[in-house]
This record gives sequence, C-alpha cells and structure tokens, in this order.
Amino acid sequence: MLRRQKIVSKVSVIVPVYNVENFLEKCLNSLVEQSFDDYEIICVNDGSTDNSANILDSYIEKYPSKVQVINQENAGLSSARNTGIRNSNSDWYMFVDSDDWVAPDFIEKLYLSVIDNNVKLAKCNIIFVEENKEFAFYNLNTGMYSTKFLLSNLQPSVWNGIYHKSLFNDVVFPQGLLYEDLAVFPLVSAQQDDFFYLDSGLYFYNRTNVNSIMNTVSPRVFQMVDSFNWLIANAKVQGIYTLFHDEIEFLAVRHIFIYHLDVIRGNFNKVEIRNQLARIAEVFATEFPNAVDNKYVRELLPRKVQRWALKRLVPSDGKSIIWYWRYLKIHG
Repeated sequence: MLRRQKIVSKVSVIVPVYNVENFLEKCLNSLVEQSFDDYEIICVNDGSTDNSANILDSYIEKYPSKVQVINQENAGLSSARNTGIRNSNSDWYMFVDSDDWVAPDFIEKLYLSVIDNNVKLAKCNIIFVEENKEFAFYNLNTGMYSTKFLLSNLQPSVWNGIYHKSLFNDVVFPQGLLYEDLAVFPLVSAQQDDFFYLDSGLYFYNRTNVNSIMNTVSPRVFQMVDSFNWLIANAKVQGIYTLFHDEIEFLAVRHIFIYHLDVIRGNFNKVEIRNQLARIAEVFATEFPNAVDNKYVRELLPRKVQRWALKRLVPSDGKSIIWYWRYLKIHG
C-alpha cells in the first residue's frame, strides 16, 4: 500500500525497513534534516512485525511532503529496494539501510559530486560505528577514478553512493538472495568508465545491530555463491563480462575464497562445509581457472599458502580448498 502521492524530486533516497524499531528514528532523523532541499525519502516497510510501521506513520504525519511509505508483505531487502526504485520519480537514486544513518550533507555533497563532475555515479567514505569507536573505512583521496579501480579497491556496496536512474534500466536486485550488493554493484558500476570518489565520511555504517544479517551466521550465508553466479550470468547478458573479467574474478577471490571461507569455518558441520567448498570449486573451475595469475589477486594474496591453495583449487576438485580451510582453522 502506497502512502503519500509521488512528487517529482531530484533525488530519491530509498530506505528498506524491516524490524528496526531501535534504529529507525535515528536513521530517519538524519535523512529529514538534510542540507539539500529537493529530495524524497521512500521507505519500504517489508512486512515489519515490530513497532517500525508506527514509527513510519509518525514521520508521514510530521513530514508529509518529504516522506513516502510503501507497505508490502515480507519479501526481503532486494524486493524492498526494487519497490523503492519502481516508485521513484527522480533522476537520482540513493540507498540507505534503516539501521544506519548519514551526515547532514550526505545528499548535497554526493549530488554536487555527480553534477559538477558530469558522472553517473559517486561514492563517499564510510564511517564504521562499533560499540566504543568510529573509524573511516577508506584511505583514498577525493577525485576521479576508473571503474576498474572502483571494482578492485572499494567494497561492492550501494548504500554509500548516488546513482543516475539510467544505471538501473536493465538491472534489478536479485530477489530472495543475500549479498545482493555484491551481485548488483558491479553491473551498475560497469556502465560508465569513471566515477567520482569523495573522501568525506558521510555514511555511518552501524555494526552494533546484533540482529543485522551481516552480524548473524545462518545457512543463508551459503547464498553468496548463488549471488555470484547471478552476477556472472547477468554480466554476460549485459556484455561486460569480458571487459571486467579480471575485476569480477578478483571479487570472487576476495569475497568467496577469503571472506566466505572465513565465515563458514567453525560455524557449520563438515558435510555442510564440504558441500559448499565443492560449489566454490566449481565456480573457479568454470569461470576463473587462472585466478592465481590475476594481477589484483597477486597483490591481495602475498602469503604462499593462500596462493598455493588457490592454484590447486580447480584441478583437485576442491580438495585443496578443504585443506586450506583446515589450515585456517589451525593457524587462523
């Protein structure tokens, strides 16, 4: 159900909402108090069962010309973002997770970044917020960078940037899958040669939410391989797979071979882990048989044991990656 008629704004800020009653007000307060004027906030209530819906209603009443709320049955983060995009009437999209918050000039600075530099995508620095500290994530100077640099150096996240709507003409978030940013961000980024990076910490990434998907471990984490297969298939359809093969291959090594292995070790039984390792081996055997020679990988994996395992992952049908997992369990 749609609450408030759509208006034409320069920027739509899309906020998926699901059971975040403890964080939602801080998020929305940071968005309604922006230095930029011409924008709308599209909140998609994805079937929340806590007090989130009532909080959203209070913001509609207080900010009727700025806040739009769409209620839908629970369908996941990707579905909520897609719903927000479909209901946007703006030329520019921004995404904010409802347990995070942003600086007062978040919209203004990123909007001016794309307008002044004639690009369709701009990213800002991220402030990671933990219990007792905050720290900036990137150490990178403000300026123009290539898309290849973007995909090989920055995290594949959509929430600390601004995007022209045309970048999503042929891209949707994969419904029902976790790690949707990993699947979508390369497809969106690869549609232009350059992007603008602003070294200002404008997005506050909340790591204190214990209920966050990224802070919990369940069998759904196995979907990282599914999301990556979705990325590969759609990159081929878009015709960008060959041009950005090295960068996509690097993302596979960084997120599947390193990050994902680190997440699953110690959290699942041997059968579950072995099955997932076989799926990982299949991805590398089919799509990235020479990943060990990737220029980005050579910089990322200086330790001989890591490169040794990666090099032997394919011909041994996953056995060496199982060995590598055992090594990490002992020495990690």
